[in-house]
Amino acid sequence: SPCSPGFYCSSGQRIQCTRGKYCPQGSVEPSYCVDGRVTLSEGESSSSACQSCLAGSAWNEFFSSAASSSVATCLPCTSGRFADSAGMGDCSACPRGAFNDASGSMACTNCSSGYFQSKSATTQCIACPKGEFSGFSGLSECDRCPKGTYADEIALAVCSKCLVAGTDTNGVGARSSAECVCKFGTYLALSGGCQTCPGKMTCPQGSAEASLRNVAVGKGPLSDTTGAAVPYPLVEAQFWSSVSDPLSIFRCLSGSHCPGGPPAKCSDFLVEQACAHCMDGYLWDGTKCGECAKSEKTKFVFPFLPCLLVFGVVVGLYMLFRDEYPKWGSW
Repeated sequence: SPCSPGFYCSSGQRIQCTRGKYCPQGSVEPSYCVDGRVTLSEGESSSSACQSCLAGSAWNEFFSSAASSSVATCLPCTSGRFADSAGMGDCSACPRGAFNDASGSMACTNCSSGYFQSKSATTQCIACPKGEFSGFSGLSECDRCPKGTYADEIALAVCSKCLVAGTDTNGVGARSSAECVCKFGTYLALSGGCQTCPGKMTCPQGSAEASLRNVAVGKGPLSDTTGAAVPYPLVEAQFWSSVSDPLSIFRCLSGSHCPGGPPAKCSDFLVEQACAHCMDGYLWDGTKCGECAKSEKTKFVFPFLPCLLVFGVVVGLYMLFRDEYPKWGSW
């Protein structure tokens, strides 16, 4: 006789229909429900017992060792996936820029401003790093802060503007207010604010008086937050400034005396204000300081030799023009 409703017969055995499927009379194997539908109990005999999987879940089939057969059922969507309507055959992955962190979700949540997610099917969003921002929700990547702005914290929806008048950043993606520097042709004064570069000096972008004064005393330029050297005002060729007052400029005799650059910079062997003199042991030959000959540097030559020559001349003149003793008083 045919197999009873709610059962299927296989290899001479009568087996109860598994959950998720149905078995009409005479079945030799269970029948599947269609369109993501399942039966909720064992032994169902009609397709009318099939019900749609609820939103947040989807049709799934697995082997049941207890039933010694495959079982169809509705399973909740895992975190990072969703089913937005009933009868879903599979859960969908959360798109980039969205997430969910719970199973059985019917929808995903967009990443809020200040956060992003570049992958799909994820359970959380990532904070925008320093130097970047996201001004809208649901973004898959953050934008770098525009020139003239910075982000010194993570998860920012907007970058901060450089506050000191006349300052700017060297590029996009600044991570600190310390990267707001004075523009080309100006420098950051010790008193604060950007000042116009003094005449006969060149001020690269980011120049600072503090860095200049550090260089003047031989300590080298200051470093910024990234470890890079802080620029400073540079003296033009044929001009000179002192260590004590590096922003006051003096004109030199020529560019061969003063090559420009940092304070008190002179060509080889030149010293003093505006590089006006050769150092001891050197003489100016019209183009540079040349080393004196050894005979010119000995102490016998100067001052003893000139004194000896003068003494000889005086004695010689005396011997040439002197009067004899009897003639004394006859003048």
